[in-house]
Amino acid sequence: MDYTRSVDNIEDITLFVSDLLPSLKSLIIVYKGRDPIAQTIRGMTTGLRTSRPGLTLSVIDIHPISAHAVIEPPVEIATINRMYGGRLGQISSLVLPNLGGNSVKVDFLPKHVNRVECSWRQDHLFPHVRSYKLSGCTFARGSKHDLGSLVSLTVAIDLSVRMACHFFFPSLRFFSCGGIRLEHRSSLRAPALEQFQLNFPPFHILERIKMAKTTEAALQTSSFVMLPNLSLVIKDCLQTHTIVQFLRRCGHVENVSLTFSDEADVLAFIEDLSREEPFEHIRTEEESSPIRSGPIVSELKLNLLSSQLDRKDLKSKIADLMRTTGSATLPLKIYSSQNELEYHLSLLEIQLSRTGGLPLDVVYFYPSSHEHDEKILNVFRESGSFQCWQSLTLRMDYASVFDTQNYLTIFVSNVFPNIKTIKIIHAGSRASSVLSLIEQAAAPRYTDTLRRPATLRLEVIDVNMSTAIVNKACIKYKSSSAYLWEQQFSDFEHRPPQYYWD
Repeated sequence: MDYTRSVDNIEDITLFVSDLLPSLKSLIIVYKGRDPIAQTIRGMTTGLRTSRPGLTLSVIDIHPISAHAVIEPPVEIATINRMYGGRLGQISSLVLPNLGGNSVKVDFLPKHVNRVECSWRQDHLFPHVRSYKLSGCTFARGSKHDLGSLVSLTVAIDLSVRMACHFFFPSLRFFSCGGIRLEHRSSLRAPALEQFQLNFPPFHILERIKMAKTTEAALQTSSFVMLPNLSLVIKDCLQTHTIVQFLRRCGHVENVSLTFSDEADVLAFIEDLSREEPFEHIRTEEESSPIRSGPIVSELKLNLLSSQLDRKDLKSKIADLMRTTGSATLPLKIYSSQNELEYHLSLLEIQLSRTGGLPLDVVYFYPSSHEHDEKILNVFRESGSFQCWQSLTLRMDYASVFDTQNYLTIFVSNVFPNIKTIKIIHAGSRASSVLSLIEQAAAPRYTDTLRRPATLRLEVIDVNMSTAIVNKACIKYKSSSAYLWEQQFSDFEHRPPQYYWD
């Protein structure tokens, strides 16, 4: 609870002492005595000692009220030992206490702990750590930076590199951040980088605009050599010129997902990307570096936050892009966050026409009615490409349980005879509710006379859970009118929280 400042969030404590965990024997609560929630936590723990006498309860105050009001204590191995005790020798990952910790200049973690999560850090002392997850990160001259083994770096807010600081990640494969600040004569290099994800910074609008400018400046600088070769995801709305320049610097990226505020930015991006002539040199204070004339992208996904685009203009621009890139088979996908049916149908038709009869990976659906369902079915029927589909992913995390059932009924119908696997990405629904609607929706497919029994596999993912669990349900049919379905809850696959799922 040392990362929590809201009284509303401390209700999480009651979850772990509820009937859901009747076998719990030990509970350790870490908090700051100077935080506004401290008094509430002390009151709750007093009640727990009375209501759960068999529970071993430890309460650790890492910044007591008797300590300095402004200067926080450093993160030390003594504090780590208080929090984890004998279990420290049995774990490979931990969350550091939410303290400044910048006065400590030595590596204080055991070598078997190779995954670290914590708040803002300026000193990076752990040469053996492979995964680093921070809220904020600063690299500055005079601070200790030793992360040569780092494979994954996630910074929720911003990564800042101070003036004349040069940093090299020889082993880094994955990099995710909310923004980048690259000061004068500084550099970042990761020659082995495979995945780069730029998220939406959690700021109000003015700070967000300021952060976008510093990020764009970094992406256009030749000393920022964080160029992925497998995946590039940009969820913030940057200038199209900056994105195209960065793509050309990357040279080759397998999968690219970009976000734009509206269709005007998408069209500008397509026009910039489809130009045959190379851009001008990148202007930096150190040197000028030429940019390749066109990036090589295996799959390009464009996400629109809003759109009033005419479908003919969109189709025309996409056709131009295909011709100018010299690849008529480039899988281009465009999604919109609006729930206007006709616009979605236009995009759906474009996707079907561009996949050349190949299975569509993701269908992005929103709330509908029976009339809308029929229109969607007609699009599929007319396209003629659905007959070879064997797997499908439904993004239903913006839809209700009722709408999920409607669409699921469509895709388990005889219109799609070869569908074998359906993955449903949902939000806010319990596994039992989703599995119940699966049973209801899947039954009509086999009430008609079929030539042979079939097996349909469904995967349900609830993205709102603190740790997303893939609930795998196998539905097995014995005859055309009777069926048996099983819930395989023993086969759980744990994943980190995902609020945007590819």
